[in-house]
Amino acid sequence: MNWKSESLALIFGMLIILIIFGDAAQVSWVGNLDTIFGLTYWHFMDVIYPLASIVVFLLYGRSRGRLRLRGTSILLLMAFLLAIFIMQLDDVFVVLNHPIILPDVYWTIARWLYLFTAITTFFAFGQLCKNRTSKTTR
Repeated sequence: MNWKSESLALIFGMLIILIIFGDAAQVSWVGNLDTIFGLTYWHFMDVIYPLASIVVFLLYGRSRGRLRLRGTSILLLMAFLLAIFIMQLDDVFVVLNHPIILPDVYWTIARWLYLFTAITTFFAFGQLCKNRTSKTTR
């Protein structure tokens, strides 16, 4: 790895934590990280964290090699986007002016699903971009 991809991986890990614990968490010792910049900006953070994670996801692929969106790479990106959507489902309903309260079991499953999906698709996408570069340069 080079310094760019290592830095992006670190930033992506930070974004995973901010997204998972962005809303009221189920563990009492972790606060609501959407309010990290103050109570005024928590709605803004619900948009910034997911968008930043998508940008970092794509930049990581680019830092590992040539960024081409075909076949498997599109499936990995779509899986990651679906995981983000699952984590942001309540915020989507807020935007639609129909706030919902999802049960704790939903959040437990969604957080574990997002954690697993984000990590595996991130590194698989980077590896796929790296493999494509090495195949085209031969």
